Amino acid sequence: MEKFLVAGVNYKKTIVSIRSKFSISEESIKLIYKQFKEEGRTNIFILSTCNRTEIYGYGICEEEIKNIFKKYTAADNFDIEKHIIIRNGREAIQHLYSVSSGLESQIIGDYEIAGQVRSSFKMANEAGMTTGLFQKILETSLQVGKSVRTQTNISDGTTSTSYAVIQHLKKYSFKGLKICLIGWGKIGVATFRNIRQHLPDADLTIVNRSVEKLLSIEHEPIKIYSLMNLEQVLSKVDVVIIATAADGYLIKPSMLTDTSVKIIFDLSVPSNISPDVYELENVTVYNVDDLSKEINKNLDRRAKEIPLATYIINTHIEQLYAWQERKKSRTIYS
Repeated sequence: MEKFLVAGVNYKKTIVSIRSKFSISEESIKLIYKQFKEEGRTNIFILSTCNRTEIYGYGICEEEIKNIFKKYTAADNFDIEKHIIIRNGREAIQHLYSVSSGLESQIIGDYEIAGQVRSSFKMANEAGMTTGLFQKILETSLQVGKSVRTQTNISDGTTSTSYAVIQHLKKYSFKGLKICLIGWGKIGVATFRNIRQHLPDADLTIVNRSVEKLLSIEHEPIKIYSLMNLEQVLSKVDVVIIATAADGYLIKPSMLTDTSVKIIFDLSVPSNISPDVYELENVTVYNVDDLSKEINKNLDRRAKEIPLATYIINTHIEQLYAWQERKKSRTIYS
């Protein structure tokens, strides 16, 4: 077990501009695996995401991993010596299991990391890079992540404003839900993706100041309008989600007269909805603060699950070491 190690950078110790230097592309990862295979070597696993780039190995020296970063990334010698964190043995295993369980994510319990670890493991496995004890450790990390997510509430509840909108909409039973999404910036795009994933049957219309920005999604079953046609769109929808950075108010009470709009989610900062809209009896408005309160409650609940998640991780580590001891015993007495 002591030959297992991990070396890399993550969001806890390095800012994004530094982390980006250490990023290893999928093509480069394949080249690294190919080189190892040609040399008749195995037991290397690379995990490269927006929040971390880590190289795991068994029986590989620290200097060799540093050389991989030198050859395949934009990091120089100074960056590597200053920023790379190296863990060995049990500490390295615990780190991997914590990563797989979402404990090392920027948002505790993040589901996305589980898929990233799984797909990265699959690539390494298909390249023949995972064998013996090393493979056992990696496979167990996937089991640990699953155990933590099923036996705790660490991944429960929404942690983004765009997904918080989806959670609210799921509470309502609109038939043929008609949604208008205003804005195509970062939050607007994230909201669009969540709608497509979680409310695939929704009738979606997107409104943006620049229609040209929306041409890339023309093939989608959605309607596209310029901001100049906003009033026309409002007359035909039930829900409005506004995620713009415009100056002034884009939605005023007069624009909602004789419409079927029942709910408005205001994700814009500063607000692009007139304060008078909040006074309308037939329209419910949720702003960023309303959604943030729900998100903060969920994060607090997730944090309370960390001790149980840590206990599950440590239990799996003890089981792994016990498995190795049993295997040693069988080898000695066989």
